[in-house]
Amino acid sequence: MKLPLFILISLIYCSNVSAQWTWVHGDSLQDQPGNFGIQGVSAPSNKPPSLYESCEWTDLNGNFWLFGGIDHTGGVHNALWKYNVSSNEWTWMKGSSISNDTGFYGIQGVANVNNNPPPRKFGFVSWVSQNGDLWLFGGGKTSSTTECYNDLWKYSVITNEWTWVKGPNVTNQAGIFGNKGIANP
Repeated sequence: MKLPLFILISLIYCSNVSAQWTWVHGDSLQDQPGNFGIQGVSAPSNKPPSLYESCEWTDLNGNFWLFGGIDHTGGVHNALWKYNVSSNEWTWMKGSSISNDTGFYGIQGVANVNNNPPPRKFGFVSWVSQNGDLWLFGGGKTSSTTECYNDLWKYSVITNEWTWVKGPNVTNQAGIFGNKGIANP
């Protein structure tokens, strides 16, 4: 039996790889409250709380980012965290250090230092644009399907500002589909 070359190479490579994990930062205990430190300032002691269902990105410089999630008390967060792989330090970048904050939409399409998405804990979609902005769409506020967002946000890594780009500023709003394949504001 003749195997295609890519399968043969994959089998050889995979048979010679051993997985190893390295603990690089954070607590060894579950359900920890975290340490926010000072917003915008990295420090060895900074760390996000134990979170479930956070939104995540990897920026163009290889740094990791977290937004939102639910903590061990059931609180939902809207804090944005950056983990610098080179320095092995977390930085609390935006949002509240307390759970269940309301967030602030500001003016649609206008970046502002005060803008911050409301807390969410599941079902959001995230991506990084070619210029390095972090994007966030939708997500659930609670476990109820009637408290979901369909808003679109952009975070500029350079200016440290959120922009509410599109969508309603309340939960439980139906989408507007329009005509398939045709863009429309």
